[in-house]
This record gives sequence, structure tokens and C-alpha cells, in this order.
Amino acid sequence: MTKRLREFWKRQTSRERPLVRVRESAPVECALAHPNAYSVGMSNLGLHAIYRMLNEDPRSRCERFFLPPKDIESIHIRSRIPLVTCESLKPVNTFDVVAFSTSFEFDYVWIIRMLKLAQIPLYSKDRTEYDPIVLMGGPCSWMNPLPMAHFIDVFAMGDGEKLVPILLDIFTKYQTRTERLEALARSPFFYVPGVHGFDGKVFQTGQKRPVFISAREKRRPATSAILTPDTVFSNMYLIEMMKGCPHWCRFCWIGYNHPLLSFTDSEVFFEIVDTEVPHDISLGLVGSSPADHPSIEKILKGLLTRHKKFSFSSLRIDSLNMERLKALRMAGKKSFTIAPETGSDELRHKVVRKPLTNDDLIHVTQTAVRLSFRSVKMYIIIGFPQESWDHLKESVETFRILSQVASQSKSFVVKLSINCLIPKPNTPFQYAPVEDEHSLNEKIRFLKSSLKKLPNIRATFMNPLYAYYQTVLSLGGAELHSFLLEVEKNDGHWRSVFRGHFSDFRSLLFDSKARDTISSHTVPVGYRSDFLRKEYEKVVMPEERNHGKGFS
Repeated sequence: MTKRLREFWKRQTSRERPLVRVRESAPVECALAHPNAYSVGMSNLGLHAIYRMLNEDPRSRCERFFLPPKDIESIHIRSRIPLVTCESLKPVNTFDVVAFSTSFEFDYVWIIRMLKLAQIPLYSKDRTEYDPIVLMGGPCSWMNPLPMAHFIDVFAMGDGEKLVPILLDIFTKYQTRTERLEALARSPFFYVPGVHGFDGKVFQTGQKRPVFISAREKRRPATSAILTPDTVFSNMYLIEMMKGCPHWCRFCWIGYNHPLLSFTDSEVFFEIVDTEVPHDISLGLVGSSPADHPSIEKILKGLLTRHKKFSFSSLRIDSLNMERLKALRMAGKKSFTIAPETGSDELRHKVVRKPLTNDDLIHVTQTAVRLSFRSVKMYIIIGFPQESWDHLKESVETFRILSQVASQSKSFVVKLSINCLIPKPNTPFQYAPVEDEHSLNEKIRFLKSSLKKLPNIRATFMNPLYAYYQTVLSLGGAELHSFLLEVEKNDGHWRSVFRGHFSDFRSLLFDSKARDTISSHTVPVGYRSDFLRKEYEKVVMPEERNHGKGFS
């Protein structure tokens, strides 16, 4: 171990405030990562939750590792020292399990990079009994695990609260790598490509097909396990308010891929706040729509009584009112985030299935200005099925009104984040072809030209190619392994590699008939077999509406 490596991790961990103890030894040792840089990984609540579960179970101990900065990466390469954990500087390749908590498809290339730096064979077929078992969990594992199937030994198909105990039962019962993988493959909640195969049809046929499992009962919510200023949220204590989403907008993966909605019990919430959260630390309330919590008024009142600062991960416009925005302002927040998706009522109602109006959007912005907020961030999507130029013009008119409202305050800004639709698996829009690059760029040019004239409006735009990359990773199969290797070798620069493979992806991106095969390799989460297709047909063939229930 070089002095530079020791100093780097010592300096990094010296700024941490651990809330969970890592025991000296245990039968099962796990190295856990969110596959990205330290600041990104430590902002991921899933990593904290699994870290806590593994270290609170006496059968296991868990340490973390991250994608190192370029200068530290070069030290590993030059010195041939394997990637190490940040707690004990132990080589990652000496642990029983190397686990990745993965929420974003773009991080697939960093999993490959981290395996390479850890000196673990990249392909699961090349690993021996002396190598750790490489596991992937998090939303990407059950939305569509196939793009990473050649690199990962086992995928965890659901919530860690259910799966960590099963995993540890198997690892304590069996001692060899082969025995453990075979036992995991016998469980219905793990996908082991080396046993099950690399064809997505394994998820649709057979009694022992891998299926999704959700933690539904009253439970401890996911919470921060370590506090550090070196994250996106800077020392904020994160606490999960809910799993799933009650609204099921047609483009959004959260409601459809985690369909069993549950909320954190308010008594459990305040027990954690009162006993575990340091007095000088603010709270981050995490969930798809935390303000939809059935006890949200009680929670807000309790936090204000305790003089706790807090913020929401995101807010739904229809869940906001003067009292809730006042509570946010009293907690010290100067901005908040909402997702109207579009400025067109017709598109929002008939296509997105989001029962909000532009009047609601304008009213929330007026209230924010009145309460002396400094900004509101709004997520907008272009490229929805059936989107017309009239819809875009209606959106521009809505933004013009918001500009007028914002201009009532010299300092208030409406921040628009304008993105392109990314069809996600297990959603109705998994069947939606993406718009061609020329058409999307034409829309972006129109919006840029229109918005630059509006005071107090700031807009950022997604490059359509990024939507294409994510679409391929979201909907593609195991054949993507060589493409991902190329991107990793190109240091995560997607454009040139993607352009070279564009003809291979054309049908996946643009051919609606090719999308019919997508449902054959997505992980079942409880829908009737034709539910998603009929939901999509309500958009593209509105005269053939079907109002049946989604679950069989």
C-alpha cells in the first residue's frame, strides 16, 4: 500500500461521522459500493440502507469502496495494487461478496472499471472459487438486469430488507462459491445468469423464474448510516418516507417497478429523529412524493416543533398548499423542486396521466414568490408519444405566464430542466419509440429561442443522444456486454462508441414492433400480462380505451 493511498482515504474518512459500527470480524465479509465517485455514492440512500443492514447483522461485516479519482486510479494501475475499501484499506477482491447498489444505467461502465481496478475477472464465467461473488442490487437489478448479465454473478430482485437475511442465510450455510451461487439460484428472488441463462425469457417461464419481492410490512425505513460533508447533500440525514408511488405516470419507473406502495410509520419516523439524528443536522425526506404521506401534516408540525431543518427530495404540485410551503420556508429552504413534465394540460392529462393543471403550476409559483422563496426547479420532458407543436407552444405560453409571476420578485428564478423521454422497462412507455435526433433538436431549438426572451426563466437542455444511450441500456439485452466494454475502454465517453454501433440499435430505438419483445425479458412485478400494452394503447389509440385493473 502506498503512502499516497493511505493518506487519501484517511483524509476522506476523517470527515465522516459514522452512525453504524463496523464489527472487527464476522463469518461473511462484504465490500459494498455505489458505482461512482465518493460524493455520488455517499449521496445514495440505498447504499446507506444496505450498509446498515449488513453491519447490524452479527453474521456479517461490511466496508465501502468507490470509484477513485483519476490521480488515485493511476496509482492503483501503476503500482498494481487492487482497489481497496475505505474503512480498512483491505483489497476488495479478498471479500466474500462484492456488491453494487445501482440506480443509474450510466454507472454500468463504472462497475466494469471498478472490477478491473479490483483485479476481479470482468466476466463471471472467468471467475474461480478464489474470487468473490459479484452481486448487483438496486432498481437496475430488477428493471432490466440483462445488459450486465455477463459481468454479474447474482442480481438481487427487490428490497434489501427481504433479501439481506436470505443472502446471509445462504452464505453462512454454504462455504464454497459454487454452492452459494447454486443456492441463490434456487431462491426465487435472485437471478444467477450462470445458472438461469442469459435469455430474458427466464423471467416469464418456469416455476423457478426469478421474481421481484417487496418489503410491505411495518419496517424501519432506510436512513443515513454515515454523515459527511462531502456529498451532494452535505451532512444531511436522509430518511425514506415511502416506497413506490401512488400516481403511476405512464413514463415513470418508480410506480410501475415498485407497485406495492408503503409509507414510513410516523411514530417510527419520530423515534428515529429523536434518538438517532444529531441535533445540528438537517433532514432530507426521501421518496417519489413525500408530501403524499398520510401523516405529512403531523410530521411537518413535529419537525417545526423540534426546530429541525428539513427538505423534500421532490414535491408534487397537487400535494402543495400554503401551509406546507410555509413549513418549508420556516425550515430554512429557499428553493424546492416539482415535476409538471410539460406546460400542456392536454398532454399532461391524456398522455402522461398526471392530473395537474397549468393553473395549479401557476398558483404554486405565485405562492413561492409570496413566501420569498428564491427559486423553483421544474422538470420538463419532451418527446412524449402524440406530442405536437401545439403542445410545445402551449408549454411556452405557460412558461411566459410563470415568467410574469416570477418577475414580481427581482430575485426569484424558475429553473427549467428540459429532458428527452427515456422509455423505461415495466412502464407503458416501454413500447414508445424515441423521436429521431433531428426532430428532438428542432424542438430544443424552438424552446431555447422562445425561453431566452423570458425574464426570470433559466433553462438547461438534455442532449438527445443521452436519451438514446439510456434507452438502449434500459431496454437492451445481454448482447450489450461488448458495447459496455468499449465505452469503459473509452473512459466513459459514450458518443464515439455509440455512433459506431448506431445501426445495431436503430430498431430498438425507433421500431415500435421491436418493442413488443421487451416485455418478454422484463422482471415480473405483479401485472396482468397485457396491462402495460393496453395502457400504452390508451395513448396511441385513444378510441380503444381499456379501464381494467392492472393486477391479475
